[in-house]
Amino acid sequence: TALTSLKPHILLADDNERNVQVLGTLLRSHGYRLSVAMDGVQAVKLANRVFPDLVLMDINMPVMDGFDACANLKANPQFSLTPVIFLTARQDQEDVVRGFDAGGVDYVGKPYQSKELLKRVETHLTIARMRKTLEERAVTIDRLAREQEAFVRHELHNSIAPLVWMSETLKMNPQENEDERNRLIDRIHRGAEQLQNLLVAIGDLQQLSRGAVSLSLEEVNVETLIREEISQLRSSVDKSLKFEVRVQTESASIQADRALLTGVFRNLIKNAFEHVADLHPSKRHLSVAIRSEEHTSEL
Repeated sequence: TALTSLKPHILLADDNERNVQVLGTLLRSHGYRLSVAMDGVQAVKLANRVFPDLVLMDINMPVMDGFDACANLKANPQFSLTPVIFLTARQDQEDVVRGFDAGGVDYVGKPYQSKELLKRVETHLTIARMRKTLEERAVTIDRLAREQEAFVRHELHNSIAPLVWMSETLKMNPQENEDERNRLIDRIHRGAEQLQNLLVAIGDLQQLSRGAVSLSLEEVNVETLIREEISQLRSSVDKSLKFEVRVQTESASIQADRALLTGVFRNLIKNAFEHVADLHPSKRHLSVAIRSEEHTSEL
């Protein structure tokens, strides 16, 4: 069975065998997986082995009570999002405050009402899943932001550095022959266009990351799209440049936003053209391979 299909795992900590039997039967009958500890120390040790999705913790237990066991668990960052529900007949204000201070999220009074207990378990499992998802998304957003910043620095450097070099060459060699001057001016012009396109692409990427742009997904044949871009760009490059597209997958079609994907490939292909433009004609060769990995087609 896939791990994602497993029912939530609950750790029940209670030294009363009758309570364990009743609660265990109830929870298992609703599909929950169950581990049982008979005191606080055992509960902490067991939690570090099974990593439960939720803990039902009795307060009055030998060796270590429920408050200390909960605090011990919450001292471990791995259990920061694990909900702990206290099971107790004591619900005075002092106990409630102490339980929340220890890291608990709720109380269920004894004797238990089955529907109430199950509902609270379900509610706190749902909240925990949502919090975990939000934290994972926050981590992903932070990583993407760092990667985007690195990408922008790299691409801007690669676009600006040749422009600086070529402009300095023109400045330092005012007597350069006309053909060479025109070649450098043409390259500066194309580099400036490339930089302008890059800035537009960065703006689109930032809007997309903020959710300001909605994707319009459709089936796009990557091979067809790439060949169309090559066809449009070939008129502006040396005819000696050889370009090869190799399809190494049964299907080169993916679900994507055609406009955004076209912009991505256009920039990639133009960058490739720029990098081989000054090579010897015999070495002006570009190759694109489209292959399938984990059910996705990629360039």
